[in-house]
Amino acid sequence: MINSINKLIIKLLKEENWVGRLLLFIRKRITKYYDPEIQSFVGGKDIFLNLSHMLPVYKATLKLYDTALPRIVQYLYDINNKLVIIDVGANIGDTAALIHEVCPEATIICIEGSENFANLLEKNYGENEKVKIERTFLTDKTSSSNKKLISQNGTATLNHETSSVDDDIQNTVSIDKLDNVISSKYKDLNIDLIKVDTDGFDYKVLRGSEQILIQHKPMIYFELVPALLKNNDENVMSIFTFLIELNYKYVMFYDNLGYLIGLHNINNLENIEMLTNYVDSRNMYLDVLVSVENINSLYKSETNKINEILNLKKLKVRYGYQNKVND
Repeated sequence: MINSINKLIIKLLKEENWVGRLLLFIRKRITKYYDPEIQSFVGGKDIFLNLSHMLPVYKATLKLYDTALPRIVQYLYDINNKLVIIDVGANIGDTAALIHEVCPEATIICIEGSENFANLLEKNYGENEKVKIERTFLTDKTSSSNKKLISQNGTATLNHETSSVDDDIQNTVSIDKLDNVISSKYKDLNIDLIKVDTDGFDYKVLRGSEQILIQHKPMIYFELVPALLKNNDENVMSIFTFLIELNYKYVMFYDNLGYLIGLHNINNLENIEMLTNYVDSRNMYLDVLVSVENINSLYKSETNKINEILNLKKLKVRYGYQNKVND
């Protein structure tokens, strides 16, 4: 019954029917007190998630939401059909579903520290030999400490400050470096892509992956949220200087709705900083793809694909740009 009602809500939202928005408002109210597991179709697969999870809503209302990563995977698959992908902040396995839709043979190492999401991840992929599940939070150091785990609308993050012992959402969590996880269990695998979505801990995860980045030189796809980074005492530009030192050369940006913004040489720090300042001023975020190898062909392909999705002759609805690297 609940599954059927939720499917109706998603259908109405896709049709831009006001009844769908009304039912979504009611759903949000209900899930504050009752948040059961349901199933939703993602990436060619029915996956389990909580009713409050906003992924199906975003997919129904935003044409470009969560569409870039599968295209990036397809690009890599055309070059090398034996992909190994690390998914940090794997959540319920929705990214794994999207990846396996375009590349069923890809090996995906899913890393998730939230017990609730990890349980759903196991439920969705526990018997799939191509999906390896690791239950831990990642940062740039190895430790075990008291952290506040905050979950909301299908995402979870650690509070960087400890709270009182009496706080009922205080947890002692294990924290590790990605370098340690991979070297201990997956050292024989060649890593092609690392995806990181950890609500402000993304830079720490990448610094804790330094040996992987040096050895394998994978593409990196991560979330850049200036407000959350600042909450974790991060300098927003620091990751780019870190990656320059590791010989990464190209950086491509998408906004939080999935629109492609541009491709830059990563050494062009002045332009990158202007972009991150703009995003910060608008309370937006960026999805960022960085690469050691030239990705001009991927950039051109992305402009064409997005034009097709939006049915545009030229992609100038939100941002104007040309199909070449901005030096």
